[in-house]
Amino acid sequence: MKAGDPLVDIDIDQITRAGYSIVTPVVITNASSVGQVQAVDQKAVMAGDPVLIVKLNAESAAAV
Repeated sequence: MKAGDPLVDIDIDQITRAGYSIVTPVVITNASSVGQVQAVDQKAVMAGDPVLIVKLNAESAAAV
């Protein structure tokens, strides 16, 4: 698997017709390594569009 590969295949129209939201939460699991998170101000995104700008804290950035 590489960046950009689909994780799942869904029918968005069927989901919205059934009354469900297609809003997708984003979870940062290594929050202790993150110094700053900024949301990109967009209402809708397409595949490959950025949704967050994440900057590592100084300690984590030095380890990269």
